[in-house]
Formats: sequence, structure tokens, C-alpha cells
Amino acid sequence: MQHAAALIEYIITGIISLIWIGLFSSQYVDISAHNIKDYKEVIVICIFPIAYVFGIYVDVSSSYLLKRLNNIAKFISKYITCPSWLKCILNFIIGSSKLEPYKRSAEILSYSPSDTIKTMEAYVSRDRIARGMALNSFASGYISWITLTGNTQCIAIKLSFTIFIISVLVWFRLRRLSKAFKTQALIQLSKREKKNL
Repeated sequence: MQHAAALIEYIITGIISLIWIGLFSSQYVDISAHNIKDYKEVIVICIFPIAYVFGIYVDVSSSYLLKRLNNIAKFISKYITCPSWLKCILNFIIGSSKLEPYKRSAEILSYSPSDTIKTMEAYVSRDRIARGMALNSFASGYISWITLTGNTQCIAIKLSFTIFIISVLVWFRLRRLSKAFKTQALIQLSKREKKNL
């Protein structure tokens, strides 16, 4: 089940990455409707394996870059104080941590470690999709900036930038939720092990 979920996530992320890769490639290769029609069978057969590979690349790259972004944000926050109104807005958008989030859920799921693992995998899956979307939207905006012109360029860049910001904020929120659930699950599982001893 875990492998099937990761396969689907990588394919989705890879297919989205093919949009900006295709846009960039169109500068050098003729990607007209006529050419696509001539090679549609080959494209259909090859698109999923290619999307899977690109999905893995995007996931690994986005994981690395977003962790560095998170480290930079933590470093800057040590030296620059954030206005209280901005903190309120960020807490409203991203949310704030509860004192003991997921305590009850983790306690219930601790009776079935396989259910706990499935739930943690679901959280990791959401993280993976959000961070992949962040990198894909950033790349789409950059490629739009260097390949498109006029009003189309402006719309594509604004849309890509908006999706990038939303994806980063969603990733921060989902990452926090994943960590909170993992912490509670480990606490509940260790309590159950002690009871069984």
C-alpha cells in the first residue's frame, strides 16, 4: 500500500513537472499539436515512467530546498523580530500548535500499530505532495518568465507565485501536523509497551 501511494504521488508530481519542462523544451523542440498527434501512442506509453522519475527528482529536490528554507527562516527569526500583527496573520494561516495535538487519535491507533503506520504514511504523503507542488510552481513561474511574453507571461508568473506561496504555507502546516502526530504516536506506543511488560 505504501509503495502504491508513493508511486501515485510521484507520478502526479512528475506529470505537473512535465508542464514546465514542456514549456522550456518548446523553445528548442517543436511541440505542436500536429507532432503530438503523430507520436501520441509513444507519448502515452512513455509519459508515466518519465513522470515517475521526474516526480522522484522533484520530491528529493523540494525536500532539500524546503528544509534549507526552513533553516534560513529559523536563523533569521533569531535576529529579526517579527511584528505581532504578522505573527497573528501567520498563526491564522498556518495555525498554531495545540498543547497535546493528536493525543486521543494516537492513543486509539496505538492499539493497532499497522493503523498508526498507515496514518503516518498518509501525513507523509500530504507533505510530499505539498512540497512537490511548491517546487513545481516555482519552476513554472521561472520558466514562464524566461519563455513567455506579454500578458500570458504576467498571468503565468502571478499564478505560479500564488501557488508557490500557498504550497509552502501548506507544507509548513502539514509538516507540523505530521511531526505532532508522530510524537504522540511514539508516546502512546511506548506507554502500551510499558503496560505489556
